[in-house]
Amino acid sequence: IERNEWAPVLLFSLAFAANIGLNNFSLSLVAISINMIIRSCLPLSTAILQAFMGKEQKSNLNQKQWVFMLTGVICAGIASWAKSHTNSEESAALSLGVSITVASIFAGAANMVMAGNIKRLSAFDKVCYMSGPAGLALFTASLFTLHPVSQWPNHPDMMTDWQILKEVVSRNPSILGPVGLILLSGVLSFFYNILQYTVVHKLSPTHCTLAGNFNKAATIALSLTMGLETVPAGFYGQVFVLAILGNIGAFTMFSMSKGK
Repeated sequence: IERNEWAPVLLFSLAFAANIGLNNFSLSLVAISINMIIRSCLPLSTAILQAFMGKEQKSNLNQKQWVFMLTGVICAGIASWAKSHTNSEESAALSLGVSITVASIFAGAANMVMAGNIKRLSAFDKVCYMSGPAGLALFTASLFTLHPVSQWPNHPDMMTDWQILKEVVSRNPSILGPVGLILLSGVLSFFYNILQYTVVHKLSPTHCTLAGNFNKAATIALSLTMGLETVPAGFYGQVFVLAILGNIGAFTMFSMSKGK
C-alpha cells in the first residue's frame, strides 16, 4: 500500500467500525424488526452517497427506482411510529435507537462507496488492511461507551462493554469455553467481507447493499414468529404489519427493477 492510500484506507476502516458498532448499539435500544426494516433502507443511503462520493461508479437509478426506495423509507418510518405504541419502556428508547440505526446505515453506505473508490487494492487487500484499524476502533469504543444497567441490583447505573464482559465472565467463566466458535466466526466474517467487496467491484455499492436485503425479511419474520418481540396491540399492530409488508414489497420491486 502506498503512502497516499493510508488516509482513504483508514477512513474506510473507521466507516466499517462505525457501521458495526452503531448497529450493535441500536439493537440494545430497538426491536430486531425495527432495526432490520430501517437497515433495509441501506440501498437508498448508498445510492445518495454514491451520487456525491462515487468516482467511477455513479448512481444511475431511474425515477421508478427512486420511488420504490422512497416508499420503502416511508414505510420504515410508519413502522417505527407504530412500534412506539408498544409500551412506555420501548417508546422511551425508540427515538435514540432509530437515530443510531439511521447513523449506522449511512456509515455502512460510506463504507460501501469507499470500497468502490479504492480501486487499486483487491477485495482481499481491503479486508486485510481494514482489520487492524477497525478492530482497534471497536475495542477502544468498548472501553468507554456506557450502557444503562440499572435493572441489575447492586451495580452502577451505567457500565462499559468491557465492564459488562468482565462481570459476566466472573459469574460464568464457562462462557469463554467455545473459543473455537468465536475464532470461526471471525474467519467467516473475513471471507464474507471479501465476497461483499468483490460484488462492489464487479457491480456497484448499491447492488451489493441490495443483495444484503433479502435476509432482512426472513429475520423480521423469525423475530415475530419466535416471540422475540411483541406487535403493538389493535390498530397500531395492523399499521406495523402493513408497514413492514410495504417496506419489503417496495425494496423487492426495486430489486426486480434493477435486475431487468
